[in-house]
Amino acid sequence: MRLIASNHWFVDGNKRTALNSAEVFLFINGYEFSYGEDIRSMLKLFSVREGLIDEDVGIQYIDEQLSPISFEFRLTKREESIQDQLSGAMQDAADQIAEEMTEMLDSWKELVGEPQSIDWNLHDITVNTEEREEEDQNGG
Repeated sequence: MRLIASNHWFVDGNKRTALNSAEVFLFINGYEFSYGEDIRSMLKLFSVREGLIDEDVGIQYIDEQLSPISFEFRLTKREESIQDQLSGAMQDAADQIAEEMTEMLDSWKELVGEPQSIDWNLHDITVNTEEREEEDQNGG
């Protein structure tokens, strides 16, 4: 948070980005970051002159603003039913897409035959536009 705010990575929004990045980082690591205007003042000081805030005091302040997040939750019977319905619908959709893709592949194989090994090196392709124009005029 300090480095993003003090190094001015962007033209605008450095303090906001620093604060949001810290919030996301802490959330991912299981903490809620409850802060007030004092954190904005701290970030402003970081952006103006980094040495104005004692690092240990800043760490202690942030530590006091953290609280562990409990990720435990329980679904009600109705929510479980909805979740089961959604899971079933998603599986049905995936099955249908797979079936349609298989049918399309089979149709393609009937039209062009079995796929051959193709070298897709596009850097070696050259196009002679004069030959192509001549072929177009001659119906080729």
